[in-house]
Amino acid sequence: MQSQPVDVTVRLGRNKVHRFGGTLTGVYPALFTVRPDNENFLGKTAYSYAEVLCGSIEVCPAAKGAAPSPPRKA
Repeated sequence: MQSQPVDVTVRLGRNKVHRFGGTLTGVYPALFTVRPDNENFLGKTAYSYAEVLCGSIEVCPAAKGAAPSPPRKA
């Protein structure tokens, strides 16, 4: 698999949202890994598919030259 640029939105609860851009570096049966573009990023970079299904993580292909979209209201 070739590395893919992605935009990641992490919902931390209580209206806290963290967005960052990175590169999808690994896809495994139970999780996937993202390498952040920011070298000083201190957050988690491996996510399970259950987190995506529950809506706490959103991963989208990176749009060239565009900022990450704002979080959706549920």
